[in-house]
Amino acid sequence: MRLSARASAPVHGGIDHQEVRSLGLDPASVVDFSSNLNPFFPSSKLLSGACAGAGEYPDAQYSELRGVIAAVHGVSPDCVFAGNGVSEIVHILCRCLPVGGSVLIPVPTFSEYERAAVICGARTILCRTDDTLRFDPAFIASEIRRESPDLVFLCNPNNPTGLYLSRPEVEEIASAADSVFVIDESYADFVQNPWDSAPLAGSGNVVILRSLAKFYGLAGIRVGYAISNPHVISVLNAARPPWNVNSVACRAARAVFELSPSALFESKSRLFAARDFLVDALAATGKPCLPTDTGFFLVKTPDARLLRDGLLKKGLAVRDCSSFGLASHIRLSARPQKDCERLVKEWTEIDREG
Repeated sequence: MRLSARASAPVHGGIDHQEVRSLGLDPASVVDFSSNLNPFFPSSKLLSGACAGAGEYPDAQYSELRGVIAAVHGVSPDCVFAGNGVSEIVHILCRCLPVGGSVLIPVPTFSEYERAAVICGARTILCRTDDTLRFDPAFIASEIRRESPDLVFLCNPNNPTGLYLSRPEVEEIASAADSVFVIDESYADFVQNPWDSAPLAGSGNVVILRSLAKFYGLAGIRVGYAISNPHVISVLNAARPPWNVNSVACRAARAVFELSPSALFESKSRLFAARDFLVDALAATGKPCLPTDTGFFLVKTPDARLLRDGLLKKGLAVRDCSSFGLASHIRLSARPQKDCERLVKEWTEIDREG
């Protein structure tokens, strides 16, 4: 047998059904704080009609979907690429690297950047932050100039920290990159007042990634997109598999862009109210939550794995951040108040049990 794996299996948030069943629990009963999703979407209105496309092939060029996305961001449809989630686009970008290419990644961050690079045989350059866990734009820019990578990934807002870089900070990093510079904005909709990055995509080397899975609660449908110049988009199209975005996902995505501003405002307000409630409730019990600009955040704990396992036995899923190199942190995503109250109660009981 000549098949071999260059990378290990993916490790992400979400509920492991096999593990949960081994604990005697029904996966549907587990309250999931481990996935960075907005629990106040999707609405029934958003999903109604999406499944009507299940019996048909999608448009091979995704013309209608790309046109809607282009109109939202004020770009040409030739500047838009539709993908089966942002993760697929990350892997396609790495497949387009030259042989022996290199990828620079500020860490800690989303693990699929490094994993995709390793699978494609690229050299990875990990640019580590200081103890504050906040990216240092000047340091990242200096590393880009020193290493001259073929591809740079920047997660903004970052996962797992939830911290968001300003336009000047991102522009400082972008100015150092003469290679392809990817800004993954999968969580930009979670920010109170995100700045418009679309004009940066007009630069010859910038790629903006966006996800409809996170804020809009469509993780199971899988749809994301890239905005860049027409040449980059044509390269991505040449490397993608056929029909990579299914018809149901296309219909659901178009419905997202038809949502009213008031619906988006209400959902974001509820999300931040839930986050603030959870942060305050944890702080009241002496659990230090790190600063965040989004609906998810890190909490310091002596042993993240031990806490994660203890809470899962009680039907609560949290993200052990050991895979990010943060063995003393868990990541939590805001949920409705009754779920947050239960988490604080069960966590407090675990502390008492020692």
